[in-house]
Amino acid sequence: MEDPLITYTRNKFSKPITDYEKGYQDALTAVEEGRERIISRAKESGLLDKLCDPFGGTQSRPQPETGWLIERREPNAEWLYVVDWFSFGWTSDSLKAIRFARRQDAEQVLKMIETEMAFATQHQWSL
Repeated sequence: MEDPLITYTRNKFSKPITDYEKGYQDALTAVEEGRERIISRAKESGLLDKLCDPFGGTQSRPQPETGWLIERREPNAEWLYVVDWFSFGWTSDSLKAIRFARRQDAEQVLKMIETEMAFATQHQWSL
């Protein structure tokens, strides 16, 4: 006599495919066919080689990241960073500093923290 769990499993998973499951399988097939068409066209046009090359078809290095930091220079160069949810601190590691995309954003935070010893400075980091 067969184990009841095996019988149950066999009966449960050997049932005919419902319309919903058939529709889902058809959708997956359509997506896969569309993907294959896109890849084939990209290969024909040479676009796939450009998309797969992280340096855009050249061997040059990516451009450095640029941003604005809030800096103070006394006693040494330090930058503003977030200590926790409610407080700021100063760090000598510019990689930990708060980065702003625009100078005016950094200057607005300078006004908020009310310090005269700090100023907004532009920095670059290599990738």
